[in-house]
Amino acid sequence: PLRAIPPPPSAPPADAQPTSRDEVLWLPTAAAAFFELLHAVRPNHSLIAADFDKLPDVQLPGRNAPLIAQKVGGRNIDHGTLLVPWGTADIFFPTDFDALCHLYSAAAKHVWGSGPASAPALVPASAPVSTVSAAPAAAAAAATAAVGEAAVGTAAVVDVAVGSVNAEHFRQGAVLKRYREMFNTATICAFNPMVDDFVNA
Repeated sequence: PLRAIPPPPSAPPADAQPTSRDEVLWLPTAAAAFFELLHAVRPNHSLIAADFDKLPDVQLPGRNAPLIAQKVGGRNIDHGTLLVPWGTADIFFPTDFDALCHLYSAAAKHVWGSGPASAPALVPASAPVSTVSAAPAAAAAAATAAVGEAAVGTAAVVDVAVGSVNAEHFRQGAVLKRYREMFNTATICAFNPMVDDFVNA
């Protein structure tokens, strides 16, 4: 079962907070469970995630509500409920990357604790010296992450001595420009579908 995760070191952005007690929030519980498992079994990892942060024509109420879509006779039909016959529709969730970055950091803190003493040595003894310190806490703290949008991401910088985790996200076009990939994704007329077509990436 998913355990309660303590709040992240810094408060989530203001727009990630509920606006009222009656607001419907769709929470990424599967992502929370995955992050905890990842921190526990692969403490020295890097993560690049890709997804869309907005979806069109969502009919369900609530923040980060999913799109329920079905294709019939070549036409897309959107539904306003999750209660559709099993296997007849696809469920697409938009990804709130600001909240996901905070969730990733909170999961790391939950698994490793706030101090070095609570971090077990899960890194194999054969790991490189640059990864594993003599102190088990340093090995446990060497968790790295880059959370991005739609095939994007960046290498994270981890302060092993402090055990901090760096999670950040970028727009797809920004990553292509940052890593000089614009030429490889542009057409002969200079149109770039990776930047110009996917406005929600």
